[in-house]
Amino acid sequence: MQRVIAYTRVSTQSQADSGFGLRAQKEAIDAFAKASGYKIVRRFEDAGISAMGEDSDQKRPELRGAIELSKTKGYPILVSDLSRLARDTDVLVKISRYTGHPIIDVSLGENADPVVVEAQARRAQFEGEEIGRLTKEALARKKAEGVVLGNPKIAEAQKIGAAATARKADGRAEELVPLVEEARLQDITAVSKIADFLNARGHRPARGDKWTAAALRRPLARASEIIAARDKERRSQEEAIALEANLKNPNWGMW
Repeated sequence: MQRVIAYTRVSTQSQADSGFGLRAQKEAIDAFAKASGYKIVRRFEDAGISAMGEDSDQKRPELRGAIELSKTKGYPILVSDLSRLARDTDVLVKISRYTGHPIIDVSLGENADPVVVEAQARRAQFEGEEIGRLTKEALARKKAEGVVLGNPKIAEAQKIGAAATARKADGRAEELVPLVEEARLQDITAVSKIADFLNARGHRPARGDKWTAAALRRPLARASEIIAARDKERRSQEEAIALEANLKNPNWGMW
């Protein structure tokens, strides 16, 4: 079975927070991979980062990770649309030449005519340039109307960004919870041993090919907090149920 990499991206933080754009991309990629007999071994996601400009690939850490893994392992990169990878034809060509392996737009398929692929790439670039032009025109109109541009509440915006990052980390920790609980049932408790357990189960970290004790330490701590909180809530519910049952017993409290 051909191993592949999945890459998803949205341009704005609001799109990243909503999850709908990323979710739709993931569903399209997953459906294509299943139908084509591909095995997705790693997922890379850049949330709230533009693909505009000749150096757009350098500004996205997850894309860099996907490119390097494609180059070293020979895995093709799957995207729901070429515009998710870049909105500059030269950047797309540069990435393809650097990895030496296919970039597959799942909307076109792996056997798409090169002419069609190039046309799709140029469409993505044109759309990106139009977005940039219209945005500049809109900002110029607002400025002419006396609207204060920029973000006067930068501290608040930073807090929102930090909260979004924390939610993403919590989501990844949530994924670990059932696996960590399964490992502990098998008396696997050391961080390094749990890392081995996750690798054996085929679970991969956000970055890197496999889990290490160092990479696992922080998400494992968060997963442990989630497990402890759920256990505490469960015990509280059990105690409440027991108390309610005792209160209904006419003899309760007499001994």
